[in-house]
Amino acid sequence: MKFLTFNYIGFVLLAACSQSAMESALSSGYQVAVVDSIQVDYLGNLFVMDYDPASGLYLSRNNSTEEMVLFDDAGTIKEQFTFQKDGPEAVYSANGFLLSLIEGKIVLMDHQKGIHFFNPNGTFYKRINMPGEHFFIGGKSLPYYPLGERIAYLRPERGEIDWENPANIFKGIYSSPLIEVLDTLSGTVKQTMEFPPNTVYEDGNYYHGLFPIIVRNGNEWLLSLMAERKYHVYLENGNKLEYSRTVDLGLTDAVDIKGSPTIDLMYETNLFNIFGRFYEMYTHDGLTLVVYSKGIKEEISMQYDPTNSEEWASLMQGIPRYLAVFDSDHQLLGKEIPLPPGIHFTPVINHKGEFLAIKDQDFWGVEEDIVTVYKLKLSGK
Repeated sequence: MKFLTFNYIGFVLLAACSQSAMESALSSGYQVAVVDSIQVDYLGNLFVMDYDPASGLYLSRNNSTEEMVLFDDAGTIKEQFTFQKDGPEAVYSANGFLLSLIEGKIVLMDHQKGIHFFNPNGTFYKRINMPGEHFFIGGKSLPYYPLGERIAYLRPERGEIDWENPANIFKGIYSSPLIEVLDTLSGTVKQTMEFPPNTVYEDGNYYHGLFPIIVRNGNEWLLSLMAERKYHVYLENGNKLEYSRTVDLGLTDAVDIKGSPTIDLMYETNLFNIFGRFYEMYTHDGLTLVVYSKGIKEEISMQYDPTNSEEWASLMQGIPRYLAVFDSDHQLLGKEIPLPPGIHFTPVINHKGEFLAIKDQDFWGVEEDIVTVYKLKLSGK
């Protein structure tokens, strides 16, 4: 088994890391290593969404074709199918959400028809209907989570939506609870996880969607919003999620997101604003791991043409990623730990604490008939 350590001397992007970043990473005593890889014999791009320790299977999707692929640690494809698009068991719209493996079933949130459960071979198992008219904006969240005697999921928009006035939609999103809770017996819904206090979203400007990352860790729920480099801790209390505290990464050299005073100027304001943000959050063995970037200063990003997709992609792919580590009390143990370039991080961490990333073939300038999945692991301290 190959063991490749990306330390601070041999790291490929050493030149892109500031001296302060290197010193911070070295003093933390942590490093990240690629400890293994999985070669999946598949032509196309796969995005890994979940891992089931009971079966040892990884759930992935081709986001272009919506084909589902389940494979094991040997890279052997165990199941491969596409959901039906017609009939009573059809899946109409599952994009914008992660899919998951729960108790041996593939679970997805259909924007129109509710929570679907499928057998691993793609055959329909059951559905939990969503009551009332609703509209999902989406985020990096699993289809649902058990919460007390009910189930919880990312809150959809309900009631009449004024599409002619999108500014009001954003204002509502910036102040509303994040989670909806469904009583599957009565079909009634309630809201919980109140919008966290003291965020940038309170200043009256517009910052696009929230694109929340939600991670459940026992009795704690962690929430991160796209415009900020922090996460918020909520505690379960019966069928409610109550705000506890906010944990700020505390970067002083990262690029901040720009708020737009009007919704019409939002695209123009942020065209070259490549801000620092969180990409993934993992919890394992009492630790919280955060994958993040510091962004790119505008004097650099303005040298690139955003209408040239190849040129712009090259810029985005070259943004250095780092890892931050927090303990079970959410105290910072280390940050600015460099991560390997040329990979796409996934939301999946397995039972060994290995978090998964996909080889970016465009970055490396190759075309391969396989999908390479790397397993990375934190070591040190």
